[in-house]
Amino acid sequence: MPESIRTVDFTVTEKDISPAAPQWAGVQGEHQATRVRFKLPESLIGKGHHFHVEWIDGMQAFGMSEQLTATDDGKVAYLLPSAWTAAGGTAEVRLCAGKDETDEEHGQVFFSAVGRLTFSPRDENLPSVTDAKNMLFALLGKTESVLKKTEDCVQSSVEGERGCVNFGGQVALAYGRCNAEAGENTEIAMPCAFSEVCFLLVQHGGTVIPVAAHTRCSFTIKPTESMTDIFWFAVGTPDEN
Repeated sequence: MPESIRTVDFTVTEKDISPAAPQWAGVQGEHQATRVRFKLPESLIGKGHHFHVEWIDGMQAFGMSEQLTATDDGKVAYLLPSAWTAAGGTAEVRLCAGKDETDEEHGQVFFSAVGRLTFSPRDENLPSVTDAKNMLFALLGKTESVLKKTEDCVQSSVEGERGCVNFGGQVALAYGRCNAEAGENTEIAMPCAFSEVCFLLVQHGGTVIPVAAHTRCSFTIKPTESMTDIFWFAVGTPDEN
């Protein structure tokens, strides 16, 4: 099993779950970075039960884990996949227990109370997707106006497969390609600096790669598998200092 970055522990009883307050579980879109672990009540330890983790994300989508087994000390753990964390916000998680018998008496026997997990936005310092798109459209409109008035002010600096286009000191577009190793933080230096980044997209094929962190002149990604020929571009206000 992959190693988690963090563990969120819940203690389950026949009637409730603790802690009851929402627990921070990482960043939206992370894959198997957070392990949720349930401490079982005595009534479910060593009785031949199998377990599942059920999930309802911030958009009310439902998910269920594969069959899980308890450790000798009475704990059941599960690594949260990116499909479960993608919605962000606050999610609900619960443990369910059953036995292999299919008759009514020995079938599903237990559902825990609901535990709650919260996730930080993927890009805490960036606008929401909707806000970013609106800002991008506004910037592109502003760029068109600037270009009509100051065509001779456009400067382009291209180095191999990356570059930066500065539109009259009002808007800058940086772009490039890169490679990244699985599970490693890869910092990408952008060919220009921004005073404000309004839109940043990192993509491999048809998959958007989460940005773990960014500065005015670089960003960091940590893909779950090794990738080559990753494409990225950023739009923002250029830093003229």
